[in-house]
Amino acid sequence: MRLRQNLKINDRTKRYLTTPFYETGDNTLPSVQPSTKTEKETGGTVNCIYTLTDTGERQQMFGLTARRLIVKQLAETD
Repeated sequence: MRLRQNLKINDRTKRYLTTPFYETGDNTLPSVQPSTKTEKETGGTVNCIYTLTDTGERQQMFGLTARRLIVKQLAETD
């Protein structure tokens, strides 16, 4: 069975998040209805900086090639 999902693991908090891959006939993302929310929030700015490191590790899992990445996120507020 192929689950075709992305798995994010947080070692510090011992939590994980799974998100399924979108599968449509032409490999496009499904359409999303626009939000009807009209409220505008004001405040500061948050700058997010992502550092992505590919460790080079590869492994065949469930018929797909999995690769190990290290993602670091730095959030700065103004």
